[in-house]
Amino acid sequence: MNTQEAVAVPFSPYVDESFAASIFSWDMKRLYYMQSYNSFPIPIRCAEMLVIRTDDLVRWALNRRYGVTRYEFE
Repeated sequence: MNTQEAVAVPFSPYVDESFAASIFSWDMKRLYYMQSYNSFPIPIRCAEMLVIRTDDLVRWALNRRYGVTRYEFE
């Protein structure tokens, strides 16, 4: 039986790097590896933070057959 991993991504336009790592249950070392060797989205600078576009996260996850659920912050 094949199981599909699923992630929940907020509808906000950006998330910081550590939040992006937590979406996939990765530590920062794993995140940097995935950015270097597996085409995971590279962060952009927004004010004083490095952020990743959530649309890029969703696109990356869907291309790797993750189930994706989008949600709103309350």
